[in-house]
Amino acid sequence: MATIGDLVVRVALTLQDIDHQAWSEDEKKRQVIEEIQRLSRLGLFGEIVWRQGIVNEPISTLPLTVIDIYMACYNGNPLHRTSEQSIELKDDDWELRAQRPQYYSVELQTQTDVRLIPAPLVTGSSFPVVPPLPLIMPIEKNCVFFTHDNPQTSIGLEQDCKVPDSLEDVVVCWAAAKLSGDAGDYQDLEKSMMCDQIARLFLSGITDNLDIE
Repeated sequence: MATIGDLVVRVALTLQDIDHQAWSEDEKKRQVIEEIQRLSRLGLFGEIVWRQGIVNEPISTLPLTVIDIYMACYNGNPLHRTSEQSIELKDDDWELRAQRPQYYSVELQTQTDVRLIPAPLVTGSSFPVVPPLPLIMPIEKNCVFFTHDNPQTSIGLEQDCKVPDSLEDVVVCWAAAKLSGDAGDYQDLEKSMMCDQIARLFLSGITDNLDIE
């Protein structure tokens, strides 16, 4: 597995700036991290997060790596995403009539706290399932979140790059395209365009129908 520093060296080689005279090593590192985040925003990194349903506890906290939720389920049933404002428009006692969570909302303050609406009426089991199908943890009366993640939480040069090997070329080419395209003494629009096109070619060979920024 490559490190962040390895990708920075590859960006330097692509830009023919191995001595970091045109762009500093720190500039290259920041751009590498930004391109990893760009891939994250495209929804290329996903996780399945299990959380125990706890009686009268509406909040489930997700990992800090989560940047979006594209599906949430309780007891194996999909939940509808909503907002606190929308829920307030319902009649006052609808939650009392509900038999299980039917909606979820993401807390704006944290972005990692998910509110189940209404709160669970029972506590789900936390014992692993044997055989583990489809998950090792039980689905009944518990929560499962399907998320888009940003895998790169460590950004030191010596830290492992968390993107798959197949996407490292995209990160390197996009970083080189952005740096060489920025206005300044070392701007090279032809090189920037070429690197961007190569990155998109690599990406198109991996997945289709992406809305690339």
